[in-house]
Amino acid sequence: MVENDGIRVCPIPGYGLGVIAERAFKRGDCVLRERPLIHFGKPQSSAADAPRQAFDMAELTAIIKGLSDEDRSQLTALHDRDQKPGQAKTYIGIINTNSFGCTCGSINDGACVCIIASRINHSCFPNLTRYWSHSEEVMCFMATYPIQPGDQLFVSYCDSNATQAVRQKTLTRYGFQCQCRLCSLTGHALLAHDAAAVTFEVGP
Repeated sequence: MVENDGIRVCPIPGYGLGVIAERAFKRGDCVLRERPLIHFGKPQSSAADAPRQAFDMAELTAIIKGLSDEDRSQLTALHDRDQKPGQAKTYIGIINTNSFGCTCGSINDGACVCIIASRINHSCFPNLTRYWSHSEEVMCFMATYPIQPGDQLFVSYCDSNATQAVRQKTLTRYGFQCQCRLCSLTGHALLAHDAAAVTFEVGP
């Protein structure tokens, strides 16, 4: 199940594939609701602070084996950050690159991979925020501020409230260096932002 009226996946210079808006969205509008292609790793305890289990290869193998040819083709078309030149993608690499945690308040539902959501690129100043609907088992993306037709959609892959150095270190696992408006700050503007980030992390 996908509800994505008004957005589309397309090539974007400098990003490969991405997702753009085809109509306007107001702050708080639901931009995308997507049921995962694969949903896995649900811990025995549903508490949000329950430790996430390591990938269970038997579970993942069974899930992937149960996919239709079309669904498996969509999965293998996603990016694999661990792919080496001249080597094929691996399912574990694709899942490592594209999975979202499925937490809802105090509920931990493991992790998932969504086909359209996996095409949404990163920004430390995103125009989308996401949440997991435990009751419906869908990943939802809401507009954090007004979005205009033609705007690229972004979600943050890291803690946007962290300092620039911490954000960049976190993002190395995805194999790119962010150049969003926050990561492009220099001089006094960067010092002011990082000071505010540290204050936010430490608290009053």
